[in-house]
Amino acid sequence: MDWHVVMGIFKRAPRKFTVELGDPAKINGVETSATAPEAILEEIYEMAELFPVSITIEMSPKSRHLEMNEYGETVEAGSDLPAEEDLPTDTDDGLHLDELKEEQAVEGEAYEDLGKRQARSLVPKLNFPGFRIPTVKKKSVLLGVGAVATLGVVATIGVQFLNGSASANESSWETTLPEVVAAQEPFSDMFGEKAWGIDPGQADSVSWFAAGVVQTNESKNEIALRSLVNGEILGTYSAAKGVSVKDDLKWVSDLLFEDRLAVGIRIGDSFVAITDEGKVTQWKVPRGFEVSARGTIPLMSNVASQKDAAKVEYFALNSGQDKPHKLTVNPDLVTRSIDAEWVIQLDLNSSTVALTPVDRTGEHQAHPVHLVAPTEKATFVQHLAAGHGYSLALWNADGKPYLGVHSLTGDQPGRATSFVPAPFDPPEAKGWVISPGSELAIVGPYAFSLETGELEEYSPTSDFTRAYGPLAITTDDNGSKKLTLNNMQYPEVDRIVGYSEEGMSVVRLIDGSVAAYKMTEGKE
Repeated sequence: MDWHVVMGIFKRAPRKFTVELGDPAKINGVETSATAPEAILEEIYEMAELFPVSITIEMSPKSRHLEMNEYGETVEAGSDLPAEEDLPTDTDDGLHLDELKEEQAVEGEAYEDLGKRQARSLVPKLNFPGFRIPTVKKKSVLLGVGAVATLGVVATIGVQFLNGSASANESSWETTLPEVVAAQEPFSDMFGEKAWGIDPGQADSVSWFAAGVVQTNESKNEIALRSLVNGEILGTYSAAKGVSVKDDLKWVSDLLFEDRLAVGIRIGDSFVAITDEGKVTQWKVPRGFEVSARGTIPLMSNVASQKDAAKVEYFALNSGQDKPHKLTVNPDLVTRSIDAEWVIQLDLNSSTVALTPVDRTGEHQAHPVHLVAPTEKATFVQHLAAGHGYSLALWNADGKPYLGVHSLTGDQPGRATSFVPAPFDPPEAKGWVISPGSELAIVGPYAFSLETGELEEYSPTSDFTRAYGPLAITTDDNGSKKLTLNNMQYPEVDRIVGYSEEGMSVVRLIDGSVAAYKMTEGKE
């Protein structure tokens, strides 16, 4: 948008509103037909073009002052807008990469030269001396079909102030941490009927994923994908001569190919995908290149080994295509992951996430997503992770670090779906780990839903170490595990290696065999 247009809107759009309660009520001295508090706030939202705006409620004996952000959320405010605090700058790499976990994608990217360069934002960075930089409200994005009320425009605290009953210091912007209850019975006690099994010696390793159960057989030098429901083998990969399943298997992860569930296997100098229909696709990974799977589609690049930024290349590995698909990206941004048809890139100098189409010849257009905190008190610190439809960012609010989970798609891209105290200080900040099944993203004591972006599980005593589907797991110093599901924490007796929300668990038994059990009716 041309900056003259932005400045023109800034000059003519009201930034302050005064509400005089009465019959009729008045907004900035003009009578309104709105009588309910919700309707008055909706009208102010419609009149505003730039945010935040200040609202003064003329009340007796004392007036109330509110601020409304671009989503219509209101908080109590003083006469001055909060000043931004000085924050630590990003580290050289710009991202604290996820820790390497068993059967997780290798986070091998080192950004070095790329991270040290100044990344350009996709939108003009305007600076008008004497003014706080406004946020331009894009009604076509925010309103969707035009139903303001459906977007939660009227925040509860704003309505309470109009009614004269709100608490002045209520922190409605922080996600409430759920209470966790200790279960009396082990998690395995909820399962009864055995659905299928693998005999001892037939599964040297076994792991559960959304597409099924991955089993390795070292004597046959092969990897099989089995149905979780009945144990039927869906597809098999036989390692090439000179490649050992035992020694050369690096990691396995969930993928989504053409709306089919799949697993991705990094082994030797290859990357292999097996779908839940048994389709097997294999790509050779050239020397100097590595594959990551932080999104739904694997990304291959030479960013870790190539010192010349101009020679860095990125490829998408799409199911059914023998040759990798070369991507065109913005070289000034950090390329993080691929979700379906979108390449996700990060601007290290701002809260902007860029979505670039994988297929540049299609109808999709590159566009920015601006991450927005749920409070004006928050200032952006750095990006931590992005993929599976969401972004994880570190913020500072009231001098304390916070984690924000932000949607990258939908009607309100960029909005925080969760906002919780960070379990670390910025120097120790790290990204999340995506659980097998791609249902949860775990970081510290939090497990976030990858369906809604909301806080799904919380551990008040220790950090989550991994998860299976919706089941989040903590491990103490003695190796004992606790399993958390629906805010109930269960002791682990059997070695559970997989769990699906349909009520199936996969267990490695004491004799080395593997068994899949159905949840007992009535235990759901």
